[in-house]
Amino acid sequence: MNIHAAVVADVNQHFGTRYTKEQCRNPIIAAAVCRFYLSHYAAKLPRPETVQDLARIWRHGPEGWRRADKEDYGRRVKNLYDEFANQ
Repeated sequence: MNIHAAVVADVNQHFGTRYTKEQCRNPIIAAAVCRFYLSHYAAKLPRPETVQDLARIWRHGPEGWRRADKEDYGRRVKNLYDEFANQ
């Protein structure tokens, strides 16, 4: 999982954690950082979040849910999620 240093710093600031970018090479820590980040910004949405919202926040930052991708990353992630959920 490729986690930017800014995401790690953001999580540390909001949750009082002390993660480092290097620690995020560990998939368990990377998943925790991802969950913290997404839960924080998804809570600010004016409606219940969708898989597409979460994908766009992860790719484009806190306001990413407002952004429509030219590549439609959110839709691709949702399709993969739906495929996985239906197995």
